[in-house]
Amino acid sequence: MDKSLYHFRKSLDNDPTNPEIHLNIANLLERIGDKTGAYDSFKMALNLNDNSAKALDGLKRLSDFEEEKEERR
Repeated sequence: MDKSLYHFRKSLDNDPTNPEIHLNIANLLERIGDKTGAYDSFKMALNLNDNSAKALDGLKRLSDFEEEKEERR
């Protein structure tokens, strides 16, 4: 998975406003347990495409985690 993440991030160098790349990164980060990184990538994908149901679903899945993180601060 590290290679996939590397390649997706390299793709952002060429196309940083592509929401699909951000979604791929978010899904990969979620799979490996980086919930903060995944949440941020889902947010970026949604900012780039406010009609993205996939980004919205990802944010909903991770919203409980983000709320708990904020409460701990």
